[in-house]
Formats: sequence, structure tokens, C-alpha cells
Amino acid sequence: FGFLYIMDSANDRIMRWFPGASYGVPIISEPSMNMPRGLRIDPFGSLVVADVNMHRVLSFAMICRKTMHD
Repeated sequence: FGFLYIMDSANDRIMRWFPGASYGVPIISEPSMNMPRGLRIDPFGSLVVADVNMHRVLSFAMICRKTMHD
């Protein structure tokens, strides 16, 4: 969609910038996240973050898909 995602490691959050925006919007501010260092979008549209100091990988759904219910 043309968004720019920026890790703000000093504040333990992920910012999203809309195309042409002059400021970013915090979309993930995980209180237990400590020094995010790696970021990518997986094939399902989730944002995957490497949380280095906590020795883990976090996945955040960025696209809500419809599910079929019986």
C-alpha cells in the first residue's frame, strides 16, 4: 500500500508513515519489547519483528482477512 515502516528502537515501537506524510504514526508499542532490530513483512501481510534483547521474534497481523463461518 506504499506505507513506510520504521523501527524506533530507542522507544521500543514501530512507526508507520503514509505516502507523502510529514510524520509517522505509532502502530506497535509493545511494553515488553526491548530493542527491536529486524523488521520484515511476511507473505501473509504480518509484520515480523526481531526483538533482540528479549531473544524472540514477534509477529503482528497488519491485514485482517475475512474468514468463512459455517
